[in-house]
Amino acid sequence: MLLSSRIVTALLAAMPLAAALPQQPGGDYCGTTASEDALEVHAKMLAEEASIMEKLETGKANFMEAAGLEARASGNAAGAAAMNFNTYVHIIQSASGTSASSGYISKQKIDAQIRVLNQEYALANVSFTHVNTSYVVNSKWANAQYPGDNIESEMKSRLHIGGRLDLNLYYIPSWDGSGVCRFPNWIGPDDENLAIDGCMSASNSFPDGSSSRRGFLTVHEVGHWMGLLHTFQGGCNERGGDYVADTPAEEGPNWSSAGCPADLDTCPGLPGLDPIENHMDYSHESCKTGFTAGQAKRLREMVLAYRYARN
Repeated sequence: MLLSSRIVTALLAAMPLAAALPQQPGGDYCGTTASEDALEVHAKMLAEEASIMEKLETGKANFMEAAGLEARASGNAAGAAAMNFNTYVHIIQSASGTSASSGYISKQKIDAQIRVLNQEYALANVSFTHVNTSYVVNSKWANAQYPGDNIESEMKSRLHIGGRLDLNLYYIPSWDGSGVCRFPNWIGPDDENLAIDGCMSASNSFPDGSSSRRGFLTVHEVGHWMGLLHTFQGGCNERGGDYVADTPAEEGPNWSSAGCPADLDTCPGLPGLDPIENHMDYSHESCKTGFTAGQAKRLREMVLAYRYARN
């Protein structure tokens, strides 16, 4: 279902993502900000409250039916079976042609990015099938700055493909190492916000063979698409944070460009060192090694509750 740009703009005003998308030293910048609703969902998920568990069970049933799995009383099949998401890539260019300066991305680089996604989400038994790439020449979108130039509603409402289980990735040349994505609980029970689903990232974030550019910005943003919070959410808060038990607390995002400090501990009163190796931090891509088992479990739960089920 496509919404008019006017309607979607009104919805966006009620659901802010971030104040700005500046490029920071070291790691990339993500403009995704968790709303109170998103934090409440995670708190309920961690506490296994009845309301969220009901959504989860509905999602499990829908997933198992779609996957052709037999129902099991334990629900373990839905918790462990392979999930696959059709993926649509939208390359925004300032001009036609194959110049990198215009935002053009080759098929080889796109294929490499999809391979990185599949590699990094293997722990959760999640995979992505690249269905189509669209090359769109639009200088307004290609040169826009978010959120001052609000291109999200206009661009996504015209380009978005599929439903709540289809991943749409938009790449914008003017963003320079930045990205932003929507959480699954924002779609709405009747898909009313589906037109703004998906992730927007910088065109220069594709893997290029170097340790500093490994395609992990897209991995990070897709983590939000699946419901994960930043590891530094809530700072040194032992009761909240990102609501995942096996990700140590950290005071704030790690922008460090001075290597990957092995003993960084910005919350010394809480267990563990800063998770600079985690995809949901802002640390340099050379520091990152993956997700935790708890994050893998949580992202599957969020997908089941808010993509396979309805809000």
